[in-house]
Amino acid sequence: MEVMRYKDFNRNIKFLCEKYQIGNYTINSDKSIDVDGTVDISYKKLIGFPINFRNVSGSFFCYGNELESLKGSPIYVGEYFDCSSNELKTLEYSPTKIIGNFHCSFNEIKTLVDIPISIGGDVDITNNPVSEVINLFKETSLFDTSSLLELVNLINELDVIQGNNIILDRLKEVSYLFDFDIGKNLKFENYEII
Repeated sequence: MEVMRYKDFNRNIKFLCEKYQIGNYTINSDKSIDVDGTVDISYKKLIGFPINFRNVSGSFFCYGNELESLKGSPIYVGEYFDCSSNELKTLEYSPTKIIGNFHCSFNEIKTLVDIPISIGGDVDITNNPVSEVINLFKETSLFDTSSLLELVNLINELDVIQGNNIILDRLKEVSYLFDFDIGKNLKFENYEII
């Protein structure tokens, strides 16, 4: 197996940045790139990222692809991050910090374990299997970002969602802690209640 030399690797990154119209970038020693500006690689039929990103000072748009993973996405995004309309099942490898909005609607996400730690704007997780659980709390005033992230963190901490199962006693504990009655006749399209 031939090992790609550093010079060849840089040439490959430059080619990919040109192909995807990514400008104002710096190649890091770990072979990732930092971008001073916005990255828009939407509607490119990507199943994975062609380049590993680290920091993007502007927005990062990768919606409308066929992404199965966010591996290679930036750690930090200075504005919006939108990975909607892909084939994602988890948010693993999503950015750690997003200054603006975080949109991941129209995917197949069943768990929010890897949701970004810090989101400065709105969160849109609609039209995902996990939305069924979040929508139980829709009638509360929870849909500001900090309260939604608090709800998601509690659901994750109590391990309410386990694969295709919802642990009812744990979900009731979440509803109790948020002072909200989820009712008795719960049914989920994408999960089994145990």
